[in-house]
Amino acid sequence: MRPRFRSIGLDAVTEFLLFSRDLEKGLESYLSHYDLSLSRFSVLTALYRSGADRVTPTHIAEVLMVTRGNITGLIDGLEEASLVTRDYCMDDRRLLYIELSPKGTRLLEELLPDLNVTLTQIVNQLSSMELQRLLTNLAMIRVAVPLLTERQKGS
Repeated sequence: MRPRFRSIGLDAVTEFLLFSRDLEKGLESYLSHYDLSLSRFSVLTALYRSGADRVTPTHIAEVLMVTRGNITGLIDGLEEASLVTRDYCMDDRRLLYIELSPKGTRLLEELLPDLNVTLTQIVNQLSSMELQRLLTNLAMIRVAVPLLTERQKGS
């Protein structure tokens, strides 16, 4: 019988991945009732939370930490569903802006309050202090994630 390998690092990462998978599945299920994927919802909320009337696809890609190419296909689908509109700059037709349509705004204003209640119930499993500590610790750990790729480059 092989001895059991124990590693706090592997245990922690496994727990993070399981949580992430379960949360993603739950969100996908929730959003499917609104005919949205998690990716499309992310674009809509990036627009909604930007505070600007319109933003560039590059800005959305930066906020979501994905490539501009990924955003283009999502915007196409959201525009087809009448949830966003494209607006080209009059002075420079190469410059494109994306904005929430009235339908997209209504959808988010319907969806977000209930989703917020549910997400709050999830995080309320921790006290305010525990939650703040978790957020701080996750941010500190996230800074070290590039070690995974740096290690491979050095091999």
